[in-house]
Amino acid sequence: MASDYLHTCLSLHRAVTELRFKNVQPLDRVERDVQAVFAGRLTYEVHQRILNPKLWNPGMFGYWPPDDELKRAFGAGWDLSRLPDGEDEMIRKLLEVYRQIEPVSVVLRFVKPKHYGIVSPPVEKILGIGPRRRQNDRYQKYVDSLRELRKCRGFQTAAEVDMALWALQVGVLDGFLKRHGEHGGKAAEIERAFKEDVRLRQLRARNLIKPLFDELSKLQLAEALIPTDLEIAGQIAGIDFEYWVRRWLGTEPNERDGLHKVISDSCDQCGALYDDMQSARTIRNDAIHHPDNLTTCRVRLLIETAKKVRESYRAERITRRR
Repeated sequence: MASDYLHTCLSLHRAVTELRFKNVQPLDRVERDVQAVFAGRLTYEVHQRILNPKLWNPGMFGYWPPDDELKRAFGAGWDLSRLPDGEDEMIRKLLEVYRQIEPVSVVLRFVKPKHYGIVSPPVEKILGIGPRRRQNDRYQKYVDSLRELRKCRGFQTAAEVDMALWALQVGVLDGFLKRHGEHGGKAAEIERAFKEDVRLRQLRARNLIKPLFDELSKLQLAEALIPTDLEIAGQIAGIDFEYWVRRWLGTEPNERDGLHKVISDSCDQCGALYDDMQSARTIRNDAIHHPDNLTTCRVRLLIETAKKVRESYRAERITRRR
């Protein structure tokens, strides 16, 4: 179960949709119907096959443009045969017609199931996909994650991964199978396997954390974390403090000398910052070895001292260039 639990989740997708929506949503059947008429071009006929209300409820994914508007937009059809090549431009083009990323993702999922899935809150939650400034950026991160799992977990398509993750979140983690189905024992096994899934946890952590590091410096992130997690804030600030101390005082981060010796041997260069730097060094050590000793004021002192050391390093570099 531990190695194959996501495939088990995929096999439970229909059962979970029936519990969640009171009727089965046979996405595999919709996919076959769409593929029967899709010849590489998105046409109004393909769109109609996707939105077949006799098979499922596409209305749950938001607004769909009127038929006459779609007929005018597609004309003889849009060439999607090269996807995922050029997908960023095509997603932007589809957004002009469908307006929101959810219906765009539905279309892409059924015409190119190998590469795409339907963006949904349950799967975004399990993948750690947060809001992004552009809808297509959000969806790109979503499908990149599906493709990574497709490759490393032995799925045929990204759409299968999407269905498996949706069943995992809704059926198992949200408890639908335990509360309403006959799969309670299997759900418990799946949940245990999920908790042991290091690869998926790493993927989720990367999706959650990387945008923060893209937008914030380490010291800005440490400041932001003070009210939430003082220990993590202190550790992040401590790492950056040591980085800037060693850059400024001319030693590499991997040198054997401890931070106390590095600062003490450069007391003339440190000048008025010397006492604050030794205090910050003590706080940095506590953040790593004795986090119970941390206080908000001490972590703020560590952050402010790190900023001063960083600015001293930058000012010295500017002076040297002159």
